[in-house]
Amino acid sequence: CSVVGKPNIGAWHISLPDSDIKWDAAGFNLSFYNRLEIGYSHEWVDIDIIPGVIDKNNFSAKVNLITEGAFGLPYMPAVSVGIIHKRTNFDVKSLPFVDDKSSEDYYLVATKTITVLPIPVVLNAGILSTEGHVRGVLGFGNDRDEGFFGNIEFIPMENLIVGWEYQQGSEVDDSGANTHSLWEAHVAWMINDLTLIAAYCHTGSENLYSGGIPSAFGDGLVVSAQYAF
Repeated sequence: CSVVGKPNIGAWHISLPDSDIKWDAAGFNLSFYNRLEIGYSHEWVDIDIIPGVIDKNNFSAKVNLITEGAFGLPYMPAVSVGIIHKRTNFDVKSLPFVDDKSSEDYYLVATKTITVLPIPVVLNAGILSTEGHVRGVLGFGNDRDEGFFGNIEFIPMENLIVGWEYQQGSEVDDSGANTHSLWEAHVAWMINDLTLIAAYCHTGSENLYSGGIPSAFGDGLVVSAQYAF
């Protein structure tokens, strides 16, 4: 296997009109020996009721522990563990239940490609451990919570992917503040090394302006472009 894989770069834009939120991100990742993957991404989050734009940095590393079909078992999934260091510049002192500007997410994920069906299907399922409010954009609490995440993707054509993803919400302190569960449905079109993605995302019934603690931000559209060198 190659020592250093070719980099992947990507950019995302999320629009949540119910809450007047525009969320942009860009990043890259690089693999080593087909086992270790490191990455960096930066997020710009413009929330109408918060002055300025929130900046968030993410540094990630993932290690593949078990490859698909390992030990001669055809149904063995690939198993990986990862860590994401997150840091936001949001003024955490403005919210009494937020403790820190930075923390780490940890996750364990299993991935399996099923080829015995009429079309290929890719399954992912894992557990995420986090302290982040709104996935770290609004800082980090004093407690850690674990939640399920997973997705399923169908490949009806060689260059087309249709999928659905779910991430369980989290409660990361004892104040009642939480991050709502979300799901999204997406379509990806691959053009050589370029992948274009369009998705519809549901974060829960919008409550940003209800006077309570923000946990859900309504529905919105996601567009993304990713390029693998």
